[in-house]
Amino acid sequence: MPEFQRNILEDGVVTYAEYESAVIAQRSCLEEAGYSPGEIEDIGGGQIGFIVEVDYSHEPDPAAADALFLATDRHCNEEYLFYVGTAWAESQVITDPAERERLRAQFASCLKDAGLRVSADDDVEALLEAVRKNLHSDIPTLEAVSRCEHDASRLFAVSIRGR
Repeated sequence: MPEFQRNILEDGVVTYAEYESAVIAQRSCLEEAGYSPGEIEDIGGGQIGFIVEVDYSHEPDPAAADALFLATDRHCNEEYLFYVGTAWAESQVITDPAERERLRAQFASCLKDAGLRVSADDDVEALLEAVRKNLHSDIPTLEAVSRCEHDASRLFAVSIRGR
């Protein structure tokens, strides 16, 4: 395990600040390699990330340029984020049934307030299906549904053990 991540994980706990520092370090690694990563933003499930847009239109060999980017991205991830990010994702999984139920009920209520036809008793899968069916709704509805999803993002954090 790389030293950067070993130092964070040595106490057995990953704080948000440590997780954020790993994401920042990964982003900086890509930037130092000549890429232009976007801003760090909330990606749901208690996690943050960034997007790197790469344009190969002026490259003599786009396939080679893409292979180089993918290798650099993998290196930066393995050096700074992989183990820390995995530990952080695991810590975001809600295992308390009462907390999961509270978030599910809050999500259902929010979706109903946003105009979707859902029941307060719908399970998470049914709620997500209602969201999927409304992907082509008007902009105000989409914005309201997006806020609902963001507010309930920890409900969607999943365990990555065994992968």
